[in-house]
Amino acid sequence: MKPFATLTAAELATLAELTRAHPVFRVYLADARAATASGATNRSARLGADGAGAALGIAFDGMEVRTLIGRLSPAEEATIADLPRPGELHVDGAVASRIARGGNAIGERIRRRVTATRELKYYALAQRGRCAPDARCVPLGSAHLPMVTAFFAAHYPDTIFSPWMLDRPFFGIVEQGQLVACGGVVAAAEGISNVGNFLTAPSARGRGLCRAVAASLAHRLFDQGTSEITLGTTEDNPAACRAYEAIGFRCFDRRVQLDLS
Repeated sequence: MKPFATLTAAELATLAELTRAHPVFRVYLADARAATASGATNRSARLGADGAGAALGIAFDGMEVRTLIGRLSPAEEATIADLPRPGELHVDGAVASRIARGGNAIGERIRRRVTATRELKYYALAQRGRCAPDARCVPLGSAHLPMVTAFFAAHYPDTIFSPWMLDRPFFGIVEQGQLVACGGVVAAAEGISNVGNFLTAPSARGRGLCRAVAASLAHRLFDQGTSEITLGTTEDNPAACRAYEAIGFRCFDRRVQLDLS
């Protein structure tokens, strides 16, 4: 993987072509370019030797996520998938099957590191959803970092979160001084906002708070000129899938998420 700042104009053009048809991948690329131009150093990428495939990477606090796109050689897949730290691989079914089989030394090491295999669903919303904004949902920013960090540490220690996420639209519901639900923008560019981290404190589940936060955030983003909102979730979280679908999100793609130790 190469630091994003070292990519050539030709490499960036190839990445743009490979991601052009997929709104999630397209916003990942555009957001990485913008973040890198602003000084971020946590984005990376790698192109396959024949230009028919690539990987995009983003490092969070203590973990990394890599998304494999297009066609890569088995050797390239194995090298890219061998994360230097715990994290997630987002791949198609064929790549997931090859990783599950192992094979060479690198492949066997990756196979042993896989702790979970989940079906990943990508959703999109191109217009205001059916649910109205909820007055309980309030924007959170850097001043709320201690509260948000405590929420993740207490309830979702393995979920991706980094302080820079609060520099983007991030909503929450606070009850009695405690954050009980949240969600926000993970990446944004070209009129597309990719959102995530819609989480509810275990004691507050079953009250529709995730749906309230997602709907309120969507309304705010459309107010700000967003033309499309995307998100990813896993099939093993049916409550979240139902909440997004109730708002109006529609699943447009499915991949596989491999969690690596």
